[in-house]
Amino acid sequence: MIFELNKRKRKMKRKAIFATALCLSLMVAGCSSGSDDKESKESEAKSSAAATEESTEGSTEAPAPTHEVTVDTVVVMAYSDGVYDYTSVVPNLIVDGQEAGDINAEISNYIREKYPMTIEDDFVDGYTTSLEWGTTGNTVSIVIYASDIYSDYFTCEVFNFDLDTLTAIDDSEVAKRLGYGEDEFLGKAAEVIRAYCEGKDFDLDKCVSSVSFDTLTPFITSEGGAAVAATLYFAPDSQFSGSESVRVFNLSE
Repeated sequence: MIFELNKRKRKMKRKAIFATALCLSLMVAGCSSGSDDKESKESEAKSSAAATEESTEGSTEAPAPTHEVTVDTVVVMAYSDGVYDYTSVVPNLIVDGQEAGDINAEISNYIREKYPMTIEDDFVDGYTTSLEWGTTGNTVSIVIYASDIYSDYFTCEVFNFDLDTLTAIDDSEVAKRLGYGEDEFLGKAAEVIRAYCEGKDFDLDKCVSSVSFDTLTPFITSEGGAAVAATLYFAPDSQFSGSESVRVFNLSE
């Protein structure tokens, strides 16, 4: 199966990618009780590293794309209640003019099962999803952002593929293709995570010491740079102690 390399990591990562259903508006950015709540939750996951831009200069320049690649956003379901717009999407990867049928089917089935959206009698439930993608050299990354419609849960799923073989790539190999050594990449991620967590409701030491390819996934941004989706841990004295959350950090800014 295409995702055999990723299944082991998902078991470890997805047990942790949990954001409490209680609103985090007092302690964590991205969850608010105002009318912008639904629109802001996913943007928090995408822009966590904004406060650390000054300390995140990129490493070795990544290679230029070697294939003609497009990832179309396919809307599976859409609904508007007059206040919010809800969409469920899946990617359609096209490489050198040919649809990557197996990959598209695998991701689509996974997202539909993991993050379904349902509409019944003008009542919408489940998750809204959106996607981003990036490519460099012979690698493509597809990132799915999922946000629960009626709670403050949000997360993301990262899929990395080799464009020559259309097979999944190990995390350390993705880092290498982005121009980093394994230790260099993890060190950079730890640096950015430390800067982000300081002064927030997270267990700073645990967040930094836990940095590994078991708790984070590298990916390519839409600009071709390096980014990472990382699991963070709330502090023991936090009202959310014992809970974990995912954040996305751009390592190339």
